[in-house]
This record gives sequence, C-alpha cells and structure tokens, in this order.
Amino acid sequence: MHQVCKGEKGSALITVLIVMGVLTVLGAALMHYSMTDNLQVFNDEKRMQAHYLARSGAEAVADYIMKNPENADELLGKETEPVELGKGTFQVEVTKRDNGELLIESTGDVDGFIRTVKLTLEPHSLGDYAVFCNSIIDMGGNAGIEGNVGTNATDANSIKISGNSSIVGNVQVGPGGDPADVISADKEGSIGGEIGQLESERKYKVPEFPDEEFEELDNLEDLPSMIIDDEGVYKITGDGEDLIYSSINLKKGTLQIDVVEDVKIIVDSLYVGENIQLLGKGKVSLYVNNFEIGKGVNVDGTPGLLMMYYKGESLEINNKEIFCGTIFSDHADFIITGQGSITGNIIATGANVVNDLGGGATINGAFYAPNSTIKFSGNSAVNGLVVANDVVISGTFGLEYNDNIDFPYDDSEICTGFRKGIWSD
Repeated sequence: MHQVCKGEKGSALITVLIVMGVLTVLGAALMHYSMTDNLQVFNDEKRMQAHYLARSGAEAVADYIMKNPENADELLGKETEPVELGKGTFQVEVTKRDNGELLIESTGDVDGFIRTVKLTLEPHSLGDYAVFCNSIIDMGGNAGIEGNVGTNATDANSIKISGNSSIVGNVQVGPGGDPADVISADKEGSIGGEIGQLESERKYKVPEFPDEEFEELDNLEDLPSMIIDDEGVYKITGDGEDLIYSSINLKKGTLQIDVVEDVKIIVDSLYVGENIQLLGKGKVSLYVNNFEIGKGVNVDGTPGLLMMYYKGESLEINNKEIFCGTIFSDHADFIITGQGSITGNIIATGANVVNDLGGGATINGAFYAPNSTIKFSGNSAVNGLVVANDVVISGTFGLEYNDNIDFPYDDSEICTGFRKGIWSD
C-alpha cells in the first residue's frame, strides 16, 4: 500500500512537471505573439503616419498649383528638400505627362517607414462647361441650358434664374462661395443637377491677335484691288504665297478661293454680293478690316479650313447669312440676328465688347469671349458652348452642350488652370 501511494505521488509529480513545461512554452509563445502583435501595430501606425504625411505634401503642392497655375512650370522636374511635419518628413516631385496632366509624387518618411502617394492634376479644358462666366449669369423668360454651368463669382445673386428658365445640369459657384447666396432662383427645380463649388478659380485667356499682319495694309494706294460689278463666278488661286489687296468688291458675284496649300489673304475691304466658296484642301486665313457678305461664306464647307481675323468696329450677320469657319476679332461687337448662322466659332477679345445674339440666330460651335458680355435673346440658339465674362439671357434662347467642335486653339493655349484628378499609391 505504501509503495502504491509512493508510485502515485511520483506520477503526479511527473504530470505537474509536464503541465508546467507546457504552460511555460505557451506563456513564452503568447508573450512572443503579444510582442509581435504590438510591434505590428506600432509599425502599421508608423506606416499610416508616413502615408498621411505624403498625402499632406501632395495636397499642399496641388493647392498651390491650382491657385497659381502660371507658376506650375517652375516646379517641374524638381524634388523638394525633406519638409518636416509632425513626427516625420515628406518630399514632393512634380512631372508633366504628354497629355498635359501634372503628376505629383509625394513620399512620407516616419522613422524609416516610407510611403508614397501620387495625385494627378488634370488641365482645365474648354469643353468642361456648357456655359462658364467669370462674373454674372442672368437668365430670364423661357431660356434653357442643357449642360453644366460654372462661375468664378462668389457675390450674392451672381447667378439669377427667373421666369421659366432652367438649367439641366450641374452648377458650380466660385471657390468659397455659398451656393445658397450666389444662386437666386424664382422656382424650385430650376436646376436639374448637383450644386457645388469650384476647387479653384478658372482662368481663360484670349490668344494674341495677329496685328502685325495688318501692317501690310498701311499703304493701300500701292496695293491691287478686285472690283467687279457683273454677275458671275470669280476665282482667286494661290500657291502658298500671301495675297494682299486694298479691296475685293464683287457686288453681284460669287468669289471662289481655290488653294491646295494654306494661304493668307490680307484685304482692307471685302464685300461679296453672293457667296464666298472655298475649293481645294488648303486652309484660308483672312485678315480683314471691313467685311460684308450677301448670302454666305463657305456654306456647307469645313469650318476648320477658314479663319477670319477681323479688325473692324462691329460685325453683323443677319438676313439668313451663313458663315462657316472661325471669326476672331480684337475689339468688334458681334451682332447676329435675322436667322443669321455661324457654324464654327466666335473669338472676341475686348473687355468692353457687348455681343448680341437674337432673332432666330444660331451658333454651332463655341462663343469664346472671356473678357466680354454676351447677350442672348429671342429664339436664338447655341449648339456648343459659351465662355464669357457675363451672360445675359432672355426670351426662348436655348443652349445644348456639345464639345465636339473644331476650335482653332489647343486647351493649353487658352486654359491655365488645373483640377484634382486621381489618387494612387
């Protein structure tokens, strides 16, 4: 009996020792796991801090570029020195892609834990909005805009929508502006889209007007002219050399311009009683001080083959006259009425210019006048887009957004700003 008890005690001791060994191993494992887990949490926290540092750096550079787009080129290809922020640092580099986008690459470093983020800045485009104004948009009557609308304005009532007017699209007011104050609408539901703010002001510029070409007209008495009273078709041909006239006056006839290469025609006074027709594949650039047509210019032709630089005081297109091409004026008032029509674009530069579209007139293209006031009235219509300083709309005017237009200048030549694009790691 004594021996049995002694044996049981020995077995129990062995069991206790085994259990203690197992517990010791488990304890060590748990301690190791706990320490590893804590270290992982610690490392994850450092990585997260590095990520947010990198993002903060990218945000700061993006905000600077959007507010100062004219200085963007100064940052290209340069990596900043490490910038201390909180418990770490960040470095930023800006590069430019072939499509004009800017790539901001920012790297955050917290105690050797590195994280990199990338942000693209997309350049502003002419086709971003159906209507964009620097200042006031005033809609009345039964006017309608189908497309997005934007303004840099932040003052109260800068966008007025009265009567039965409506906007079928999004509306954005200037940075920091309160849409509830900036937008004044007589009726609920006048805006059929989202309402918000711009990230930064949009800046548009007018390309330089080619004044030097008009110096060819300083001595009119020394230049040839074409004055014909009879009906008929008269042709101008060219081989790429500039054609310079004091006047071209076909009171009853049609003028054909037949060129296989691009040509400049510089003329003080151009009057054609019937039509101006473009033949051949060359682009025609007209430089004109005084201009009047009887029926149409380049009717049913390709808008991109005709560019007219106009230096007169005003330009009227009415009585069902048709112009197919782009008209670029340095200071003229445009008056388009009486079912006059432009298939192409109007580019106006003057700050004190008032452009008037009414009486059934139509524009199929862009009305680009970022420094000017544009008035739309009656049953006039635009199939394209509008950029102006102010827009005043009345009557039954209608605008249907279309950015599929042949504009003669690239976005980089007229738009200087950027908007935030896609974030990536």
